[in-house]
Amino acid sequence: RFFYHVCSSIHLFHPFQKENYALLEIDVGCYTNCMQINTLLDEIRKYLSSVFYPITIALLAFLTWITPDPLVYLPASFYALACFLPLLGKEGKCYLPLFLFEIVLPNNVSGLNGIPGEVLLTGIALILSCIVFLAVNKPKLVKGELFFSLLILVSTFLVSYLYNMIKDGSKDYRGILYITALYLLILLSIFFFTVLGRGETLPYLSHSIACLDVIITLQVILTIVLNKQAAPLEWKSFSLGWALNSTTASTILCLSLPFLAMNTAKKKYSAIAVVLCNIVGILLISSSSGLICLLLSIVPIIFLSFRTYENKYPYLVLISLIVTGSILSLLIGLNHTANTNIINSLKALNPLSDIPEGRWAIYQNAISMFKENPFFGPSIASMTKDGTITFSSNTILTTMTFGGSLSLFAYVIFEINLYYISLKKKTSERFLFLVFLLQLNLIGYVGDSIYLIPVFLFLMIANAVYQTSNRPNDAIVHQEFFDHFVQESNLDKR
Repeated sequence: RFFYHVCSSIHLFHPFQKENYALLEIDVGCYTNCMQINTLLDEIRKYLSSVFYPITIALLAFLTWITPDPLVYLPASFYALACFLPLLGKEGKCYLPLFLFEIVLPNNVSGLNGIPGEVLLTGIALILSCIVFLAVNKPKLVKGELFFSLLILVSTFLVSYLYNMIKDGSKDYRGILYITALYLLILLSIFFFTVLGRGETLPYLSHSIACLDVIITLQVILTIVLNKQAAPLEWKSFSLGWALNSTTASTILCLSLPFLAMNTAKKKYSAIAVVLCNIVGILLISSSSGLICLLLSIVPIIFLSFRTYENKYPYLVLISLIVTGSILSLLIGLNHTANTNIINSLKALNPLSDIPEGRWAIYQNAISMFKENPFFGPSIASMTKDGTITFSSNTILTTMTFGGSLSLFAYVIFEINLYYISLKKKTSERFLFLVFLLQLNLIGYVGDSIYLIPVFLFLMIANAVYQTSNRPNDAIVHQEFFDHFVQESNLDKR
């Protein structure tokens, strides 16, 4: 464009006319400004696609969490402004850290009774940004292969709620709010399937999850330091605000391990430090489900993390096993609380044990309510307590109480579909994602997992990224013919 304007000025106007020089200066000035704008836009897009963008969002989330009222709206406002940065880019993956760090944003409980103001501010900004992104880019709608199985599962909860409301008046409004939240998360999964495209987004998600794990561990440490009543290695001894209990934070940390291992498998040594930070967080929280998940999944994760290191593979695996075993042995041998927690977590594998304390009573209550209405179940409305949903410390029992046999059948279909679409994908991360799914079921066996809103969100994002990352083209173009074809003839150069 620059040379076009120069040539036009030279040929069409007399060189000694001052107004022609002015026109040429305007052309050059416009081009220079355009170059500066394009360069700035390119730099912003590079920043959005780099690891520094998730780090920035992580810092804003941490500042929002640690800042007291009413000053909390200052970092929350910057977070809300950052929600619109992906509009300057072309990739939907830039929304991944924004949604992930919404989980750890509030220092107050975000429950069905009320949503903290900072969550409302950032959440509304994020939703508006998503709507504008869809309106501007107009991507083709993609539902994802889990859409219908998830929709049916959540719809069975709604059917159970309506049935019990008509039958005996069980209509606690918090139940319908919870079901609505699940529907919104399903819509969110459609958004990610639609905007992520076919690029390799798993590394970007892994970096975002690594930042999330560091922030959660820092929150745990600060809670222990600032709250003198909080004690590490003791169950249910402290709360992080956004987590209803320590199990929620521990579950997020455990489910992050396979994605950190994906970074390690790509020979990113900084991921090893994040894994150690993650393990520290799990041990400090010491929930029964978190300890069981760590003990049973750490060995396969170690083997899968270093499988790409060729000759170094056996040495790195051996060193990792020795370090992990030494840490656990020292905890068991030198710390009485850690010893008790680890032994109790293994005892929790027995469904008849009352570990954690009170679990057996929760099981009996869930089974008795299910027997009263085996087809539809007691519904979510019957499971609300003190403004929160009461789960049954087991995914199967929770499903039965939320929707009876109808929901249990839908849950089995959902699980089969989830494993099928995950294992059929031919990718190097397939086995680590399988570990992630097994962790989810293991935690759900001894505690609450998928139906916790933060965990459900984590699952929706992880599955969408895994399924869309590096998927094949919709149409196969055979370029070989065009490479060897001689123009203006029917000859093949070969």
